[in-house]
Amino acid sequence: MSFIKSGREERRLTSFLAIVDGEIAGSASCQLHQSPFPEVIREEQRLHGYIWSVYVADAFRRRGIASALTNKAAGYLKSIGCTTAVIHASDAGEPVYRAAGFELAKEMRLQFPAE
Repeated sequence: MSFIKSGREERRLTSFLAIVDGEIAGSASCQLHQSPFPEVIREEQRLHGYIWSVYVADAFRRRGIASALTNKAAGYLKSIGCTTAVIHASDAGEPVYRAAGFELAKEMRLQFPAE
């Protein structure tokens, strides 16, 4: 619970549910991005939001629910002053996010083998 409480208080965390015929069909969460380094640019010029855990249950897929949830989360981030929304896409999610206007951005990773 402390993760949710601090997320709501400090990062403007919110979540959205898609309900179809009384069943939870999917969900998405978003919040202000927590930078690992001090921000030196004013928020009105660069304030990142982060969308995460976009999920749609198998029985409800291919109905536009993921798109609706993504757009709702992006709209919320824009409404709280974010200048950019970031999402890490799975292969299956990438077309959904591209359709919502997201563009690929470079990220590099270094995997350390288990010893």
